Amino acid sequence: MLQNLTDNAFEKANRSHNQSTPVIGAVVVIYNRRCDESASFVKMSQNRPSVLLLVDNSTDEETVSYNSRYCFENKCEYTSMDGNAGLSRAYNKAIRVLSGRIDYLIILDDDTIVPDQLMVRLEEEIQRFPDTDIFVPLVTDQKSLLSPCRRRGSLFFRLRKRPDTFTSQMSAINSGLVIRLSKKTGATSETGILARTEDSPHFDE
Repeated sequence: MLQNLTDNAFEKANRSHNQSTPVIGAVVVIYNRRCDESASFVKMSQNRPSVLLLVDNSTDEETVSYNSRYCFENKCEYTSMDGNAGLSRAYNKAIRVLSGRIDYLIILDDDTIVPDQLMVRLEEEIQRFPDTDIFVPLVTDQKSLLSPCRRRGSLFFRLRKRPDTFTSQMSAINSGLVIRLSKKTGATSETGILARTEDSPHFDE
């Protein structure tokens, strides 16, 4: 199912740091698909973050070879997981590769529809809320707002309207999250629940 990040994409989540000139990078995790056929990768190539990293979970050797060559020729960074290691490990690999080089990381799977003005909007939100550690996107499907949603135990419910802030009773999908790559920042698990960590951001594997 394609997931659509709205043009009004980002809401405040956690706060802890201050920063004036952020460097924003993006990672797209792909699986058995050519990168130039990935909606997320194509749109992020057009949005032009400071660094665009493709993490390849593909098991097909021809696809891996094509993606590696395409990234080299188009000045994108590339790393292979040597098979399908799952989204969490792929996101963590991206964090390890990019930590110390960028200030914020946009994480995406390979079929999220990214708005044209994503980078502009995100830079504006970072300037407005410089202490924010995690920006949570508003994600819609064909029906309504898909993420964030409200969680009660093991059940998830759609929100009737756009939330003003992200609370501990909410959950969010991973694709589209923007995280600050710095010490004592927020993190997410594979379920998309925001959490706190005492060191660096990570995804539960």
